[in-house]
Amino acid sequence: MDEPLPCWLALRGAPGLGNVLTRRLVGFFGSAEAVIRADEAGLRDSGILGPARAEALYRYLRTFSGWGDIEREIERARRIGIRMLALSDPEYPELLSGIADPPVVLYVRGTLAGTDRFAVAIVGSRATSPYGVQQARDLAGSLARSGITIVSGMALGIDAEAHRAALRAGGRTLAVLGSGLDVIYPMENRNLYFEVAQSGALISEFPLGSEPEKANFPKRNRVISGLSLGTVVVEAAQNSGSLITARSALEQGREVFAVPGRVGAPNSKGTHALLRQGARLVENSSDILAELKGVLGGYLSEKHGNVEAGRCPGREPLDPGEAGLLTHLADQPKNIDEIAALCGMDAASAMGLLLSLELKGYVHRQAGMLFMRT
Repeated sequence: MDEPLPCWLALRGAPGLGNVLTRRLVGFFGSAEAVIRADEAGLRDSGILGPARAEALYRYLRTFSGWGDIEREIERARRIGIRMLALSDPEYPELLSGIADPPVVLYVRGTLAGTDRFAVAIVGSRATSPYGVQQARDLAGSLARSGITIVSGMALGIDAEAHRAALRAGGRTLAVLGSGLDVIYPMENRNLYFEVAQSGALISEFPLGSEPEKANFPKRNRVISGLSLGTVVVEAAQNSGSLITARSALEQGREVFAVPGRVGAPNSKGTHALLRQGARLVENSSDILAELKGVLGGYLSEKHGNVEAGRCPGREPLDPGEAGLLTHLADQPKNIDEIAALCGMDAASAMGLLLSLELKGYVHRQAGMLFMRT
């Protein structure tokens, strides 16, 4: 770190300051430590705080006696494998640092990677339908196999399905909690909590010991969208918290996507409202990747290859026939006759290629001789 973490923690606890003003003060004075050392006139003359607030902050900093508590929290986090990243830390997530009000301190359990800047959030209802579950799994798995980091909120339902699908695909996933990282919530996701920590990271802006209070979740939602290039809402009721994440994404200048649902279903009302408001309609992962092509640049082709070219990280290469057939498959199942017609071959030849692709892990077979990309 380029400056003491305790100074950031002291500023975070200052009454009436918040993330936005803290960031502006640090930018003006050059460091969190310089803000701590500033006199009242300097705080007032910065133009960031009014006279009353400058006086209150100066008095708070001059009488601050919580350094011991701060050191104990840092030590406790270290003992249980949690790192604390100040906004100035080089490891602080690049995308999140670009929003208007990034958390001045993040708690992280697991590992952050440079490729996490190529991330997409997938969020949705806790009360899911089988359709929603399948859509979340398909989208998260397909994106993860393309090298996209999946971000979500560790909630039951769509969030948990997105995390699990990314893990099953061998990809990375980030889970943003609405509690301290030492408070596992919900407990039903306890095993998932540890799996995410092993293959990605758990993230929170809330101090250790913080319970999952209702007021925490809108704050958590803006971090989910802030970590992501775009947010996909799979299922959402009219007043779903997922819509808060979508609004945060819009405010942050990020893309918003929505998966259409069954007409009349309660969990379709939120997603359909987003679509009416201009969200991008999503049928498969290709819709998302195409929309994000400008910000992804050459990342997918250069770093991870693509199945159309017969390459997919961690799997056996494809021969030309297999690669050609795979271009006709998508995240939605197709029957053998339809696939054969698209490929211009008989059903027996198509079946031989599909069986080979299934063995190599590129294709998933469903009942009724239906096939889809994994």
